[in-house]
Amino acid sequence: MILVNGDHDEGRAGTDALASMTYDFDLEHSVYVEYSARSKRYFDYWHKAHPFYQNVSREGIVLYESTFIQE
Repeated sequence: MILVNGDHDEGRAGTDALASMTYDFDLEHSVYVEYSARSKRYFDYWHKAHPFYQNVSREGIVLYESTFIQE
């Protein structure tokens, strides 16, 4: 899961961009990379109620964390 600063629609647009970027990689390596981009605000709202988001909170690995957080 990738969290983006912005609104919910920007998170959905991020998912579309990820699909475009990973398509060739998936075909070349015969794998399927699962991804989901959501806004941080959306994630913060649902992470206590949604099992997938709870797993991300517990087991997720931060690969990059921006020091600029816009609320």
